[in-house]
Formats: sequence, C-alpha cells, structure tokens
Amino acid sequence: MSVARSHNRSQLPRVRDQVEPPDTSTSDTTYPISFDTTATSSQPQSTSQSKKRRRVTVEEDIEFDINSDDVPYNGPPVIDQHPTAGECFGTVDAAWEKRQKDDQCPWAPFSSQDEWQLSRWLMRSGTSQEMIDEFLKLNIIRTKLEPSFKNKYEFLQRIDQLPTGPHFKSKTFSITGDLRNAKGQLMTEMVEMYYRDPVEVVEDLISRPSLWDHLTYSPMKIYTSPARQTHIYKDMSSGDWWYDIQDKLVKGATVVPVIIASDKTALTNFSGDKVAYPVYLTIGNASKSIRSQPSLFVTVVIGYLPVPSLACCSDNIRSLKTYQLFHTCMKKIMEPLERCGREGKKMACADRNIRNIFPIVAAHMADAPEQCLIACCQENHCPRCLVPPDQRGSLSSFDS
Repeated sequence: MSVARSHNRSQLPRVRDQVEPPDTSTSDTTYPISFDTTATSSQPQSTSQSKKRRRVTVEEDIEFDINSDDVPYNGPPVIDQHPTAGECFGTVDAAWEKRQKDDQCPWAPFSSQDEWQLSRWLMRSGTSQEMIDEFLKLNIIRTKLEPSFKNKYEFLQRIDQLPTGPHFKSKTFSITGDLRNAKGQLMTEMVEMYYRDPVEVVEDLISRPSLWDHLTYSPMKIYTSPARQTHIYKDMSSGDWWYDIQDKLVKGATVVPVIIASDKTALTNFSGDKVAYPVYLTIGNASKSIRSQPSLFVTVVIGYLPVPSLACCSDNIRSLKTYQLFHTCMKKIMEPLERCGREGKKMACADRNIRNIFPIVAAHMADAPEQCLIACCQENHCPRCLVPPDQRGSLSSFDS
C-alpha cells in the first residue's frame, strides 16, 4: 500500500550499494521498507543501469504514536515554562531615560558620546596616569577634540562621578584565645572583615542593562520531544531545583538563585605570608556562558574574610577558632540575604520591569577542605554522605 504521509529520509535505515536485503526469518527487526533487488537479478543489465543507486521505497503505512520516544523527532525541543513565575508589577525608566526627563545629558558626567568613548578607552587601555596627563595636554587633543577635562585630575574626577555598585562595609571581631599574657589575662586578637550587602549586589546584577539578553526570570523544563520523557539540562533555569523552589513561593514570585564561591588565596608564592580570603557572588539567572567572563563582571566580590595569625591560641584550639571565625563572618554577610529570601523585595530588572525578587542560596562552590569547613565535618569525612571513613569502599549497605 502507499504511504499516507511523508517522512524525513534521514529517519529511515540507510541502504548502501551492493547490500543484500536483511534476512527477516532469523531477525526480530522489521523494517518498514522494501529493497529493490532488481539490480541483483541474473538478467543482463546495461552499464548505465548498473551504476544507478538502488532505490528504497516504503511499502507499508505504519501508524506512529507521537507520544512515544521511539519515534524519531526532528523538531525543536519542547519547553514548558513555569505558569506563575516572573510576574511583572510595573515598569521603570532606565537611568539614561531619567536623565533625559530631567534635561540632563544621557552621557553625564561626560559632555557627549565621543567623550565617553574616549574616557572608556583611556581607562581600559592600561595607560598610566602620567601618560594620560601627557595625552590630554597634546595640542591636537585640546584643539580638535576639546574634551571637558584638561588634565588627569579633572579626568579622574569625572570617573569618580560615575554610578558605582554597592559600597563596602567593615566589621571588627575579637578572638579570645587560651594563652595568657604576662599579667595573667587571656590574650585576644582583633581582626577586620570587609563585606557588601548581598541583597544590594543581587539588585545591581539583576538590573544591569548589559545583561538584558542573558537573564532568565522563570524556570522551565526542556524535553527532546512531545513525549516529555527525556529531560534536557542546559542552564540553571532548566534544572529541577529552581522549578521545585518556585512551587513553594507565592504566585508571581521571581527566584534569583544565588551562587556563592570562596577560596583562600596566597598573594605571595615564594616570600611572605600574605593571604586573601575573598567571597564571590553571582546569580543563576545569568547564562552560564557569561558568568565566568571577567569583562562582564557578573561574578562580584561581596567580602574579604579575615585571616588571623591566632597567636593568642594554642595548637589545641587554633583550628576550632578558625572554623568559628569563618561561620561567624559568613553569618554576618548572609543575614540580609536570608531575610530577603523569606520576604521578597520588589526590584527593577534589566528589561525595565519590576518583579518580586526572592534571592535564595542555591550553591556554594569550594574545594574539598572548604566543603568540610562549610558542612562542619572533619576533613577526612565526606561533606555529603554519612558513611564513616573506615567503611568507605565496602560493598555492604550502611544504615545511618
């Protein structure tokens, strides 16, 4: 019988020249095609006919079930957006639009777009301040370009007037050790931590116009076919975690998955003991392809944890004091984020829409020793499972 519908030829089994038809008597596979075997008959054929490729024709009309993954599907992936996520509660003007309404130059504090481009090039080129001052004093620059700043001091004043991100704060902690001084008093050490408000950082990231095309405000489920049996995981928005968290929030909420990263870094390799302990923050709404690009500043430093010498502590409690200091500092940094994650906050997004943002910590990236520090377990234990170290590798089941 003839075929009632057409199919893509790439979906059918390929038949090469000089291949005999399969023996269906011993094979469980049934091909919905027939082989034109006239080229292998004993009758003499012309040379032109022998050079022709064999034709494959469909002989049977098979009813395909579109809801089965066994059927080849060449269409686009099937995307199911969350029905209640990312609701908008109004719009807001961009910063340059506000300046236009106030009769201000949209390129302020610079006088024109050309002057702004020149300033951006001077800052990104790595030119020293002395060379910038010499450049601005050239006669051709003063007479032809006529910038509003005449030297490096006026130029840097313009730079300082540009909008800035969240400001750093400082917090001092006192560590009391178990060693005593000459007067018999317990020795102490004062350390200082610098940090930013993580909610302000999230609000700055979610509202950046440069991330307009790279932000996602609602979770989704992506499947390979309408059968919805094979799940595609691409960005964080296509994962199960975001979708499950969205179901637990109020209708219209917008989840901002917060990704924290921290790593103690040695600043001097061969001499000295200078160490920095930065803490970074980024958001899962941004595409994973841009989160690691330094030029886009999607990953932001939100704090510098103190690295004490702990000379006031003996070897018995030195590690314990280090762990306590880490958790005390991280608790101080994350306090605003915890409160905002429960209550939400209206924020202006990059697409100028106002949404009810719920920033929730989704991941903390760290190496193995720091994972144990975060999980409050010994470094020879696994920060995830409950199997004791002496039972690892055993094939027997472990009952916690």
